[in-house]
Amino acid sequence: MDHEEQNEQNQRKRKIDDLENNHSASVEEDSDESEEEWEEVNPIESHVITTSSINEIQHSEQTIEIQLPNTNRRKTGIKNSDRLKQLNFHQAHLLCLLSSCIHMNQWCNDPIIQNIAFSLLPTHLLKTNFTVVKNFKKLFSFWIDTVECDKKINPKLDDGIDSLYCTFNNGHEPISGVVSTIFFVALCRTMKLNTRLIASLHPLPISLSKKHKQARFPLRLWCEVDIDNRWIPVDPVDKKIDELGITSEVAHSYIVSCEAVFGVKDVTRRYCTSWGAETSKLRSEEWWNQTVWLYSKSDRTDRDHLDDCNLVKSQLAEKMPSSLEKFINHPLYALERHCKRNEIIYPNGKKHSIGRYKNELVYPRTLVQKLFTEEGWKRQGRVLKDNSIPLKTIPKAKSRKANQSTEELETESQLFAHFQTDDWPVAVIENGIIPKNQYGNIEIFHESMRPIGSIHIKDNRYAPIARKLKIDFAKVVVGFEFTKGQTVPTYEGILVGEESEDLLHSAFIDEMHLKKRNDMKKKEKLVLTRWKKITLGLLLKNRLENEYMKK
Repeated sequence: MDHEEQNEQNQRKRKIDDLENNHSASVEEDSDESEEEWEEVNPIESHVITTSSINEIQHSEQTIEIQLPNTNRRKTGIKNSDRLKQLNFHQAHLLCLLSSCIHMNQWCNDPIIQNIAFSLLPTHLLKTNFTVVKNFKKLFSFWIDTVECDKKINPKLDDGIDSLYCTFNNGHEPISGVVSTIFFVALCRTMKLNTRLIASLHPLPISLSKKHKQARFPLRLWCEVDIDNRWIPVDPVDKKIDELGITSEVAHSYIVSCEAVFGVKDVTRRYCTSWGAETSKLRSEEWWNQTVWLYSKSDRTDRDHLDDCNLVKSQLAEKMPSSLEKFINHPLYALERHCKRNEIIYPNGKKHSIGRYKNELVYPRTLVQKLFTEEGWKRQGRVLKDNSIPLKTIPKAKSRKANQSTEELETESQLFAHFQTDDWPVAVIENGIIPKNQYGNIEIFHESMRPIGSIHIKDNRYAPIARKLKIDFAKVVVGFEFTKGQTVPTYEGILVGEESEDLLHSAFIDEMHLKKRNDMKKKEKLVLTRWKKITLGLLLKNRLENEYMKK
């Protein structure tokens, strides 16, 4: 047995020696090939594994512990910076899709595209009056029978409008739904029909949740035709006419219409049956409204106002949500459990409800009252009525933060509704004397708080001039800021009597001219000083050269 054990040990040693020799040879080859890539570092103290140490480990009964990294780390939530970044991606992608839609709408007015579409029209339809719904349906039937399209085909429009000339191919081969819609809109406009190109835009979602599905094609096109003072939806892709149920891979969030000449309008409310419950939560509403306003037409007609009324009616006709989650921030319906910290439903009770959801009363959103403290209403230019009873009381905030207002720092904040307040009692200026508080200022948080007979000059440079002219004035406090744990008032200009306005303005202009002349004199003095310094330096240099540089 001892002889066999000795043989096994010798074999192990030979294998270890071979491995070490091979490793050292490979290291030498690598160092010869890439010698410049290595850099000198300080050696780290470590245990060198040798043949003897391996043998000791093999024959010992010690256990080796390997510490693995902790994989049960606490998952962090989504950061605000990530949400803001996703919102920027959403808005940038939406602008790109809107720009693409506007360009496609211009292609519909291209004479070549209109002539290609018009050339397909048979002779018996040339003299038909298509402003009648019955006749227009004949035109639509002819198009869907003649032009074969497949919405699964990817529209390859890399070369812009030139791609359309090659793609259409006179309708002999299946084309994409986008191309078919563009040519159909061009045909309708050729026949003098008021036609709008409609596009459903599917940008990157606002939310970072993985539940949101991304559309394969970010653009879905169809059109609307104005017949009998009504916009009729026409979809050449799904072969539907006068139906609002436009199919899409994902939920519609932004649907815009493009006029023949110029003008973009949001018509999402017409096609979305659950605007308040779902669609409005997928949009950046305030930013989007401002963006669409920039592209809207200014010369609005009675037809446009009628269309706006129809869109509002479509929104108001929305049915009550079928799930609890969809009631949150719904523009039409509200549950008492979803009221925020500064909200209350008033009046409440079964008499004022409009339905029930699982034995819970449902109220119209108009009954949700915004509540503010007495100070909060003061900043909106309103004052509490006498003997007003607070509708809600909220506890004091535990710690002060930079973005907290004085309302949250009170021991117990009492909240009041709008119907418990009146307009701020406006003071009247007499003999040019400005009413001031104990600090010598005047608080004007809202324009309605400005005393009658006074002028608010929103420039702090007028204060020393008014003081020099001995005009009674008061610095205007328009708000408060929290810096270094202290409340600091924010000043914006001064308040003076109306009779002092002209005198103050003329004195201010004279002061600005005088200041400008003084600044110019200072600059001239500085320039002369610098020129004097340069001249003296040159004279000194010349004298030194004459005395010491000449042989």
